[in-house]
Amino acid sequence: KKHFLKEQHLKDFTFEAGRNYSCDFFNPYLDFNDFALKLPGFSYIPGITIPIISYWDGQPLRSHALRYVLKDRSTNEVLFVIIFTLLPRHSEGQKDESKKDDKSGQKDEDLD
Repeated sequence: KKHFLKEQHLKDFTFEAGRNYSCDFFNPYLDFNDFALKLPGFSYIPGITIPIISYWDGQPLRSHALRYVLKDRSTNEVLFVIIFTLLPRHSEGQKDESKKDDKSGQKDEDLD
């Protein structure tokens, strides 16, 4: 992490085409496991956790995205954008359209 705080290390680094880069994303106010917002407390009041999913009423998905933008502070140039989108999970009683019968009327089964 501290490696790229030195300007020479930044100048020496070049992204390579075809290579996969990964990183971790952390935000102390978001709980991605429970899709909840965590608000910090004060000295005598513990923090508050708000389950965001309980407020979702099936509105169009376009309004359920969280967008983070990384910018260069000196030039205001956008370096990259991370977008998290809330997608509904199929309920147990709902059919999975991705598994369809073949022409013979038999369901696809795993072959051994």
